[in-house]
Amino acid sequence: RNRNTINFYDKNCINQSKRTSATSIDPTDDNEQNEIDRSETDTESLLTIIAMLRTTVDQSTHEKEVLEQRLIEEQVRAQQEIRSFAASLEGVEDLRRSAEAMSRELRKIKVKGYKPRSSDFLTGRSCEDLTAVEEADKEMGNALRAV
Repeated sequence: RNRNTINFYDKNCINQSKRTSATSIDPTDDNEQNEIDRSETDTESLLTIIAMLRTTVDQSTHEKEVLEQRLIEEQVRAQQEIRSFAASLEGVEDLRRSAEAMSRELRKIKVKGYKPRSSDFLTGRSCEDLTAVEEADKEMGNALRAV
């Protein structure tokens, strides 16, 4: 319910209570009049407390909504960071594989020795070992660009 509606309802109850109290108790008796005054004061105090509690609840509800929105934004940002990190890891893995391939090919050349044939230069073909090294070099370049 709306706060104004509740306050209006509460005030109507108090007014009705006052009318009932005033008609049922003889106003000439001082003790009874003091009791009525005390009841009115207590009722007004309770209404003040209720209003303060409503304000606190409203503020807490607003704060909760703000915090929930911040949480959602933080979760979205964290997911984006995780995706970006995963993409970087894939690039690093590609780089590692390319480096291993190049290392294997260079080791083969080192073990076998590189002896170019004159026919390779005349025909424009490169040695089979050099072709593998060139491929590994291209893969490494692609992996570096991905990272």
